[in-house]
This record gives sequence, C-alpha cells and structure tokens, in this order.
Amino acid sequence: MHPSARPRYYPRVGASPEELLERFIDRGDVAAMETLVAGTRRRLLGAARRIGAAQDAEDTVQNA
Repeated sequence: MHPSARPRYYPRVGASPEELLERFIDRGDVAAMETLVAGTRRRLLGAARRIGAAQDAEDTVQNA
C-alpha cells in the first residue's frame, strides 16, 4: 500500500492508527477499533467492488 493511502492520524480522537490498535489490544478499547474500521471502510468497499466482492465487504463492515 502506498504510504499516503492510509490515514496517519485521526484528529477526532487524537491518535495514530498504531496508537488506536495498541489501545484495542492492550485495553480492549472497542471505540479505538471502531475508529480504525470507520477510517478504512471506504477503501475496503472500493477494493471489494473492483474484485467483484462488494456484498461481502459491505456485510463485513456492517458486522465490524
């Protein structure tokens, strides 16, 4: 993945993706994981549409 393709900082919560993942792993911070998922949802759906798996991706992000 190109380095500029992913958000490096989530200003709404004041954290980087790495910090959010650490919060989830270390403390079970569900809100941190929800923030990460929300930040990648659009790219995930776009990629899934390109490979013909849009419904699977939509199901996945709705259940995440």
